[in-house]
Amino acid sequence: MPYSNTRVILNAGGPPSRYWADHTGAPKHLVAVPTPNGGQQPLLVRTIHQLVSRGITDIRLICDCTDPRYNLDGVIRYDHIPATVGVQSLIHGSILWSTYGRTVSLMGDWFYTKDCLDRILARGEAREWLHLARIGRSTVNGQPWSEDAGVSFWPEHHDAYLQAIHDIDALSRAGAIPRAGAWEVWCRMAGLNGPEVHTMLDTPEVLTLGHRIVLPDDGSSDFDLPVYFDTWSTAVAEGWVSLAY
Repeated sequence: MPYSNTRVILNAGGPPSRYWADHTGAPKHLVAVPTPNGGQQPLLVRTIHQLVSRGITDIRLICDCTDPRYNLDGVIRYDHIPATVGVQSLIHGSILWSTYGRTVSLMGDWFYTKDCLDRILARGEAREWLHLARIGRSTVNGQPWSEDAGVSFWPEHHDAYLQAIHDIDALSRAGAIPRAGAWEVWCRMAGLNGPEVHTMLDTPEVLTLGHRIVLPDDGSSDFDLPVYFDTWSTAVAEGWVSLAY
């Protein structure tokens, strides 16, 4: 079965009030999105359906397990640590990495088009550590920056990846970099160190770094701010975004 050796971790444990504040009455991971047949479904339900339809049944969900809205079929839930973001959330999630096959860690607040998810899963079959990101602004929802969607890796990458996470955490604690997130970890995995793991992100040279899958600018994106979801929804209504699974 395709991708039967793949474990997917869906990250939906970020602080609930950060930016979104239950816009539309639901957490951003569960915001209602249109279905191909004209209905609606929670965002995470769509993503889970996409994964299962591709033969992936090992799906772990990091979320607020006290919130009954996250009692979703097809996943094993793991409780988040409140207010944990950046590399601290990566360290917390490392206990879920697969020891027998590929791990794909995905952001739970992303809408993945069929093409985007197929690109992640097919390219990730190569035994590489790969950062998943849209590079540059979104022409669909107006986000002015690049956006990362997760990582894909195999058991032989665990030690180096965890070391890179701890390296970025140490740089942040020492005040050498202003933030410690997945982008900085990517730069560390690409061989950078010190302050350049952050400063490099603002230069054209960042595009020369490897270890990445460039995701399409086709409406695949996260919904950090309500304005981006509302703009995305308008683009969907106008037919600019494919809803196919």
